[in-house]
Amino acid sequence: MANGPPHFVLALVLALLPAAWPAAASQHGMVFECRQPGLAPSYLMGTMHTSDARVLAVADAAESRLRGARRLVLETVPDGASLAATMRAGFLPEGQSLDGLLEPGLLERVLEVARARGLPPPVVLRMRPWALATTLSLPPDETGLFLDLRLYHLAQEAGVEVVGLETAQEQLALFEGLTTGEQATLLAQALEIQPRLPQEFDDMVAAYLAGDLAMLQRLSERQQAELGDGLGAWFQGTLIEARNRRMAERLQPAIAAGGAFVAVGALHLTGETGLLASLERMGCALSVLR
Repeated sequence: MANGPPHFVLALVLALLPAAWPAAASQHGMVFECRQPGLAPSYLMGTMHTSDARVLAVADAAESRLRGARRLVLETVPDGASLAATMRAGFLPEGQSLDGLLEPGLLERVLEVARARGLPPPVVLRMRPWALATTLSLPPDETGLFLDLRLYHLAQEAGVEVVGLETAQEQLALFEGLTTGEQATLLAQALEIQPRLPQEFDDMVAAYLAGDLAMLQRLSERQQAELGDGLGAWFQGTLIEARNRRMAERLQPAIAAGGAFVAVGALHLTGETGLLASLERMGCALSVLR
């Protein structure tokens, strides 16, 4: 499973809300500086939750600013306990199996695709549908060193405090409201995109590396439409807007103290509830660094 729920968000789509862009932020940029009178500058970095080497290079480019920060602020702290909790949550309770939840035709297709990815049927049959959709919606991950984890390791090496805006339990709770049918829909969509997955992922990476937020928005809107009205509303309202508000509220003390390096998924940067707009409301003068 690819780093749990936050990566499931990316796996579905990089859904950037079609709301107004913050006045001080352009539609290009992935690393922003926040300046406030009398405080050390803070930084906001959009991330892609992937171990792709092209994306990991962004962490290396930002390393000097991270090492000089007072604290690193991530969506959640990717320590051993959080990763283990996420892994456990991706499996069905004892006595339950995927073959008792999915229609035979869908299950057959799932097993076929999973087998081609090197996932043995006994493991697949124990996974929750949303967790399996996570795994199948991203290219195979050989290292597990996703960008957020790379930043976490850099901070540890530099002795920089690391804090999370959410807990693993809060993130996992986002999926508890999904019915089995809705999870099956997510899984069916993950199967549907398999032929075009490499190209769509490369398109996302290219837009991310270019700092092209507008292109990411177009890519995400196209994919989000495939979820249907119900799941699309859940995605936007629960996974994006509600989390944006929660993260912005919890981010305030770190920004007020100055010297923060904030790294969250790129989908959380833009829109009226996005963190760029929230930083402006906190008094930040924003400028694009990358």
